[in-house]
Amino acid sequence: MRPLSLTGSAFAHLWQSPSHSITSRVYTDPESVELLGRRIAALSGPAKHALCCSLLREADGLAHPGARFDDEAREGYDWQRDDVKVAVRSSQLAWQMQGNYTGRWVLSFSNVRLASEVEDSPHHELQLAVVTPDGIEIWRHDRRTGVGHAGRLERVQGKRIMMYGKVGVRGWRAAHELWIRPKLQQGGCMLLESVPYVDGRMSAAFALNRGIESPVLAAFARAPMAELGPGPRRAALAKLVKTVDRQLHPKATFAEGARRRLESPRVRRAHASIELEDEDSNQGQFLGRHWEKECSWRRDGQRVTVRSAQMNWEASHCRWRFLFSGIRLPAAAPRAKGGGVGDGGSVDGEGDAPGDTADQRAHASLDELLLALYTPRGCYVYRHDLSLGLTRTGRVNALQGFHIKLHGPVREESWAAALDGTILPKLDAACERLAFVAFENADS
Repeated sequence: MRPLSLTGSAFAHLWQSPSHSITSRVYTDPESVELLGRRIAALSGPAKHALCCSLLREADGLAHPGARFDDEAREGYDWQRDDVKVAVRSSQLAWQMQGNYTGRWVLSFSNVRLASEVEDSPHHELQLAVVTPDGIEIWRHDRRTGVGHAGRLERVQGKRIMMYGKVGVRGWRAAHELWIRPKLQQGGCMLLESVPYVDGRMSAAFALNRGIESPVLAAFARAPMAELGPGPRRAALAKLVKTVDRQLHPKATFAEGARRRLESPRVRRAHASIELEDEDSNQGQFLGRHWEKECSWRRDGQRVTVRSAQMNWEASHCRWRFLFSGIRLPAAAPRAKGGGVGDGGSVDGEGDAPGDTADQRAHASLDELLLALYTPRGCYVYRHDLSLGLTRTGRVNALQGFHIKLHGPVREESWAAALDGTILPKLDAACERLAFVAFENADS
């Protein structure tokens, strides 16, 4: 089958729709959000957290001018002030859908390790950075408010802190000031400071940490969806892939993937916080505490699952890569290709080939896996062979599925060279290219 060659203008409605993401609309509004705030909102999660850590460390130093600080981050905390070990967790206000027509604003802090879990110390302090359209709020947490369990994932990923606005209140300010902030204060948390985006410390923290994102920001500067958050972008790419699939199979019958109840209470608790803004979003198909989506859609009865990933710079290995997560394999899937990842930039799986575990196969829900590669020049759509690049996710593999890692050569700074010279040739050799959607005015 010859791959389709399409233009991005045919899909512009997917990423330009004003109703696509309430979160993106709020944080990208030039009339109400400062330019620096919009740039911070567009950062990836790790880069945003690094900025928050820098900002909170600066604020902590100003609040305790005579204290001795040890800035070497260790497991369980980010810095030490005299005898107090300070840990930082960050979250951005996000809109969470509740059904098809309503929702609520939420804060979700993950990987929370409380003092008793790190060491028996009464001096451990947890600070929360709340990213809002006005700025960043700094809170001292009381170790109790909003703390929830994550089931079997908790041992590996820690607890979660979840704070909710009222269902149906669409204004972020009303939800935050009338519901979320009072809940934090009533629970015993203390608001230490609110830092607006016009504050000089904010621009200094952004300048200090912008190097984390600079290759990605520069590469995607003119690409559509660059300002969308990860969730809305995944939803848009899933709809793009579904449109491509319909064009490739014009006579096929399409149906939405059925919902099914999660059987284990532990699995329900583990996935309770994974709720999507759009049901066509593809990463983790969980629709609430008790239900999940079996696949993205059915085509003539075949269960089709979509996974998407943005091309990102992996600073720790100095290379460009794609990372697809939540891959649940069918029982008859081939084993992953073995072999470690060498400096040559192989896209084969890392380490040993993953086996077929009972827990993993019990929740397998795909007959066909489609991958969407979001690059600065456009979106590539492939039918995956259920083998290339498969890697385990450690102790949470049975719950969260496999990863697919595709990366370019080490120390190759050009995204185009990594893509054209290594990643696409490997994919073309093992998988089937279905389509390429070219972005207008994008870098080549």
